[in-house]
Amino acid sequence: IFAWHWRKMVLSLLVMLVILATLILLEQGNQKKLGAGGVLNRARPLAPGVSPGAEKAKRFFLTVPLRVYLGWISVATIANVTAVLVRANWNGFGIDPRVWTVIVIIAGLAVALGFSLWKRQIAAPLVIVWAYAGIVIKRAQTDAGYSMAVWMTALIAGVLILASIVVAQLLLPDKKSH
Repeated sequence: IFAWHWRKMVLSLLVMLVILATLILLEQGNQKKLGAGGVLNRARPLAPGVSPGAEKAKRFFLTVPLRVYLGWISVATIANVTAVLVRANWNGFGIDPRVWTVIVIIAGLAVALGFSLWKRQIAAPLVIVWAYAGIVIKRAQTDAGYSMAVWMTALIAGVLILASIVVAQLLLPDKKSH
């Protein structure tokens, strides 16, 4: 946060990449704990004196906050890369900035779909939907005509992410990992 506020964009991006890598490693550790034989696996017998509710709360508090932060850092990393490129006066190969913004939104969509469909997560993709809602609200209120492609892409991406969460949770076979 300090690097960002001091406008040290490259330093901020490097810090973000370290945080992102750390969160990915922590999430991989959680995936192992949620998997077969792991201490957070639902199929594992409860320890004596532990209620099902307490076990569910433990699983929630050890996974969901991390996934929310992972989703936020994913979005923030994409935004920081963009900020570094803008600061470096990158011309985007002459392509309109709105097109690049659409490409960046689609990249975030791919990340969110990975979270929801491949990892069967809810928290991280919802953070990305929240970020896209912010884009839609800001762009539709400030320069709706000029950036219609941007906010429409964000809107469609948000809807696709929400649909992917429903599909992953209701229609795909259970992975028994969370």
